[in-house]
Amino acid sequence: MSSTIDRLSERISALGCWLFLGATMLMWAEVTARYLFAAPTIWGQEIVTALVASAFMLGGAVCMRRGEHIRIGFLVDGAGPGLTRLAALLSIAAALIFLGGLLWGAANQAVESIWSFDETRWTPETTGRAWDVPLPPVMRSVLVFAAALFIAQALVWYLRQLRHPGRDA
Repeated sequence: MSSTIDRLSERISALGCWLFLGATMLMWAEVTARYLFAAPTIWGQEIVTALVASAFMLGGAVCMRRGEHIRIGFLVDGAGPGLTRLAALLSIAAALIFLGGLLWGAANQAVESIWSFDETRWTPETTGRAWDVPLPPVMRSVLVFAAALFIAQALVWYLRQLRHPGRDA
């Protein structure tokens, strides 16, 4: 199971790279349209923001997988291996609690954002800007998926630490 989670995290990270590339190209086109042709779009900035936010959210799991997340190690750098391991296990336990709350809250918001109806029709939450598309439900769904993947990857990391203390990935 852990290798399946690892592979999924790596594949999702490749998707994140493509999302960043797409956002870069789209922003280049938007700037060109705006300043060279005086014809900005009403959708460019919203799509770029959504692409970058999605890539950022999906990157958490692969950072955990590769051991490339930011650490504040000055408290345990001089400590022995036992204290270092304990600190690592406690920090991942705290991360799992946080991610569990994030997943629960994001899932509730996604459901509310998606399953919205008035008397006669489906009315998902929209951006409320000029383009006014239902982007918030999509972004909340991406956050739910990203938090679930991050939790799965953190659990894999935690189990590996229990079996092989001191290994990062």
